[in-house]
Amino acid sequence: MTIGLSQQMFGLAQLAVRAVVFPLITKRRYTPGAATSLVLWLPIALAWIRDQQRNHGGLSGRHVLLATAMVAAFSAGGIVGPLQPFKGDASPYAFEDRQIRLP
Repeated sequence: MTIGLSQQMFGLAQLAVRAVVFPLITKRRYTPGAATSLVLWLPIALAWIRDQQRNHGGLSGRHVLLATAMVAAFSAGGIVGPLQPFKGDASPYAFEDRQIRLP
């Protein structure tokens, strides 16, 4: 159940980041992925959570805490981590500072 919840939380985080955070950072109304997050991730997450509440005894605070830790670990290790080797000048494929600047 915790792994399923972490997947749904990641999808909801995608919606928040793409529909709210990125437009605030870029000063633009539209960011790629916002519509996909709204149309795809939100309904799937809500349906999964509703199913857990109705048919599987609900979600405990422990489940939410573990799922939050899993999402944070994945985000650090799977999204931010791979960028690190390419941010230095020693790499022939180095990213520019503007490409890896985190908000």
